[in-house]
Amino acid sequence: MAEDTGEKIPRFPKLVRTCITQFQDAVLTGADIAVLQDDENLSLTKIALQYLQDYPTARLYVAPRDITQAFHTLDLAEESGNSLEERVFIAGYQSEIQLDIFFADAATGFGGATRPASIGLVLATLPKAHETLTYWSASLGSAIQEEALLIIGGRNKYLTKKVNEILAKHFKQVWASLGSGKYRCILARNYLANSAGYQPLCSTVQLDLAQNNTGNSKHFLSTSKAVGVASNKAKESTALEFNIYGFGGVFAGGNLDFGALALLSNALADLERDDFHFLDLGCGNGTVAKAILTRYSKATGVATDIAADAITSAHFTLLNEILEKRVRVKWDDTARSLAEQSFDIVFLNPPFHKETEVDSTLIQAMLAAAWRVLRPRGTLYLVHNSHLRYRYLLESQFKTVRELGRNDKFTVLRADK
Repeated sequence: MAEDTGEKIPRFPKLVRTCITQFQDAVLTGADIAVLQDDENLSLTKIALQYLQDYPTARLYVAPRDITQAFHTLDLAEESGNSLEERVFIAGYQSEIQLDIFFADAATGFGGATRPASIGLVLATLPKAHETLTYWSASLGSAIQEEALLIIGGRNKYLTKKVNEILAKHFKQVWASLGSGKYRCILARNYLANSAGYQPLCSTVQLDLAQNNTGNSKHFLSTSKAVGVASNKAKESTALEFNIYGFGGVFAGGNLDFGALALLSNALADLERDDFHFLDLGCGNGTVAKAILTRYSKATGVATDIAADAITSAHFTLLNEILEKRVRVKWDDTARSLAEQSFDIVFLNPPFHKETEVDSTLIQAMLAAAWRVLRPRGTLYLVHNSHLRYRYLLESQFKTVRELGRNDKFTVLRADK
């Protein structure tokens, strides 16, 4: 795993500029530019916008890590003047959030609305997950020039041989820049025209929520591996089977994480109705929403997440239910676009890390959102790591709070409005 360190590196923008100056040539001059998952300060986007100032015909294509970064990129482009925002295209905004589709659309000029993309320079910060590198590299496709230069910056200790191996599958040349303190850049050049397209991670999950059966299948995960309190007292045992998809750096990839399993094991055992409208707040790869919709044929819902890779993954995981108009997947920040008092139930499996550091404050905005969108007497089901003390936060807002299950790893709470 690699740490995304751009926002913590004062030298980072200077290091990238040095690489651009050193390796830029006539092929790159005036070509389009792409930025993949910028840091919190939008350091690379600022470099790219200056590039657009210098080359009036160049365009910028951005793959943001989350919706907040997407809007900040637009704001920054508008503030830069000279109508730069008209030459900035953002995945999930002007086109599809799924990067291979976004860059394929860019290669056609978004259906002829503008000229086709011809990307000669790609800037990125080193992502947490190696799978993100695969996703990026395979998605650039026909929008990138064969001679294009890719520059990825990060800490020396995370720029491993594995990074080179992944990039070498898509570029003819891969090498490292000179370092600056603890940091350096990995560069790649000459995109392989026959580079294979991206295939998302996928696994088939089988759940019997009424049994503590460990099973032998690689993808069989049972309640005994999570909280293990769930015996569905109100309903007959029903085994669930479905596929989970994962794009790039989405949490848990194409698998069911044990926090989601704990939440499902206990919440589904507690539910007494099957005709409800729910919100999967921070849906990740869509596992919780998929299980709910598979288990309850009358349920409808909305799945939201701030992260672009999560939304792309959830779209794939929930595709059948989307086509059946039983669920909507929305790119959103803490349900801001959703109406007050519009849901019967909220399911919440919140993050508690910001990058690599524990941040117990991340849940506060999500709890406020859950309270806002729940109808009177609505219910929140929350799973959290047992070492974090979240119950007092719920008790300060909700009428009643009850613990459904707990072990040394996870705690599942029910809170009624």
